[in-house]
Amino acid sequence: MADIDVIKPSYDALKTMRETIRAFSELTDLIPEEDSLSSLWSILVERLEGDMIVLNKEVHSLWKFVPDGENSPT
Repeated sequence: MADIDVIKPSYDALKTMRETIRAFSELTDLIPEEDSLSSLWSILVERLEGDMIVLNKEVHSLWKFVPDGENSPT
């Protein structure tokens, strides 16, 4: 397993970003459909969610290249 000290900061950053996108999505749900910018907000949220999925997959695939360290759980 890869070194936890190397992976933990990127894991925490992804988690924080995921929470921010979720909050943005919930805020967008509160905007009335009659609002002239509601569709723009919805499109932005969909793009952010899609980009987050891609970023998450890319980071996870990079973690397998992190060498094992002394702090790795066994």
